[in-house]
Amino acid sequence: MLVAQVAYNHLDPEVKERVDVLSEAFAFFYPEHQSFITSSTWMDYVRCKGGLYIFDTWHYVDIPYDPEGVLTPEQKEKLLIENETHSVIEGIQQAKKTLRGSRASTFEKALMLRVLIHCVGDIHTPLHTTSRYTPELLNGDRGGNGFKLKGEHKNLHVLWDTGFGEWTDIEMLPVTEELLQFIKDYAKDLEASYPADGFPFLHVLDPKAWAREGHTIAVEEAYSLPEGQAPSKEYLIEGRETARQRIVLAGYRLAILLNEIFK
Repeated sequence: MLVAQVAYNHLDPEVKERVDVLSEAFAFFYPEHQSFITSSTWMDYVRCKGGLYIFDTWHYVDIPYDPEGVLTPEQKEKLLIENETHSVIEGIQQAKKTLRGSRASTFEKALMLRVLIHCVGDIHTPLHTTSRYTPELLNGDRGGNGFKLKGEHKNLHVLWDTGFGEWTDIEMLPVTEELLQFIKDYAKDLEASYPADGFPFLHVLDPKAWAREGHTIAVEEAYSLPEGQAPSKEYLIEGRETARQRIVLAGYRLAILLNEIFK
């Protein structure tokens, strides 16, 4: 929702009108997900509460991180190929294609708009772009889900997904005016702390580049703490800073992308 709010704040006026119409197209079936902001959590909602699993592989891309060399070159190459065809990268590319298409219906564009909003947010989360391989986890740790921690957060994925305790599974909360106002205020604070001109690669709009960017952060920062221990205070401070930056960068890029699509 923060990603969507930052993006919405930077949409051209005519693009805002267009995405508002598309967002409201699902109002009858999903009354709590009928705005541009609330539709951002729709993909998680239908998976967790609605039982719609067709988009499951569009939440992440498991670029392999193999620090101990357990994968053969052939295995690694196969994984990299699979990542491009069944992943959040594919979700973004398909959404862009539908939204740009002249033959797509309002329903189709409305569906893929909420896919795009969610996927852009997910791909900017470092542990949605990485899976660590070890002798104990030959199939990967699924974005840190298999990297156990002591303390409040059970694993590395949960720690990063919740912004180090700063955010929660907002799609499971009732959508109230207070919540929406909180999101607006929080987004403004993020934009003030991290203005768009402070990101040198802001206008890189290739989702493959976004995935590599997140993967680098995961390898260099997320996996830097010892497994099975509670994260240090320093780790939490640095990680929270990174998480905030990724949220606001995702919002800026989503706005640029949508302004370009609907221009």
